Amino acid sequence: MNKYIIYILSLILLAACKGKQTSAPSDSLLSDTALAQSKIDTVKTTVFRDTVFKPYTLVDDFIVTDTGYFDFGLGDGTYAVVRKDNKLLDTIDQQYGVQKISKNIYLYLVIDGKDILTEKENEFGAVANNRYKKSISANIGDFIILKQGNKVSLNSKAEDFGWFANPSIINQKIYYWKVSEAGTDNRVFAAMFDPQTLKTTSHYLFNDLIETDDGGYFESPKSSNGQIIFQFKGKKYYFSSDFTLK
Repeated sequence: MNKYIIYILSLILLAACKGKQTSAPSDSLLSDTALAQSKIDTVKTTVFRDTVFKPYTLVDDFIVTDTGYFDFGLGDGTYAVVRKDNKLLDTIDQQYGVQKISKNIYLYLVIDGKDILTEKENEFGAVANNRYKKSISANIGDFIILKQGNKVSLNSKAEDFGWFANPSIINQKIYYWKVSEAGTDNRVFAAMFDPQTLKTTSHYLFNDLIETDDGGYFESPKSSNGQIIFQFKGKKYYFSSDFTLK
């Protein structure tokens, strides 16, 4: 299964090779009655192509009403059309899903669909995946914080929240890798974003060239024994619960 990914693609990244895994622009992505299959890993042929899709609860009162496959140039994934309070919410990255930050505050990754894929290659070499009823070409959009019904772009609010951010929700905060360009190298920070105050706190860790398009280059931050851990190439950086570097 493809890993979830995380950030709005730049024009430069779209021209690169594949490596990673995006609200829907066409009515075809918003249908509540569309045919699709929901099991991904066990399907090898078109065996479920004629199965009627059954809506299901994702988390709390978020309902998935349709799913499908998407290709975004650097990689691919599966999308889900989500409704909340009986209203269309967004088309999201199905693998990342909707993550709960705290009461009435959630995080998800938007998928921006562009074209319907067929079995014939398009100009970028993308074709439909016959394991899914629907296949589209798409862009990866922003991570969205849904706060009491209002949408806020994490990409625009968190400092240097980019393709390599790989965010994790720990103790109702969003921890991510903050990468700032610095000449031929990149300055890499451990960062924390507070969804309540919309403020970012960060600690410089090291410089790195980053010669890859793999959005999972940096491991997602983790929590263990009350500590926040950022790990890269075997080295661990430990932070206290108040995000003080140890």
